[in-house]
Amino acid sequence: MPEELSISIENMSQTTLEVRVSGEGHTLLNMLVDELNRNPHVTASYRVDHPLLGVAHLLIRTDGTLTPLDALRVAVDSLRKKLEAMREQIRAQTS
Repeated sequence: MPEELSISIENMSQTTLEVRVSGEGHTLLNMLVDELNRNPHVTASYRVDHPLLGVAHLLIRTDGTLTPLDALRVAVDSLRKKLEAMREQIRAQTS
């Protein structure tokens, strides 16, 4: 059974957020970092220390125009809308 997703903030300032993510790896974080980096005010990256450990680290930096938490909220909302649109398109084609 897959490990449950667990998130803990390791470091946070007005322009930087470092988060430890357990129970998730490349699948979610690659998509999230891609969406974060679409914002011209944000630079994001992640690393997975070892694939068997199931622990990753997400780093979000902003230029101060918005906080890293706000950038994360915007990216998550955008992904949610994109995935919902995809689901609706699939439903329409399979109904």
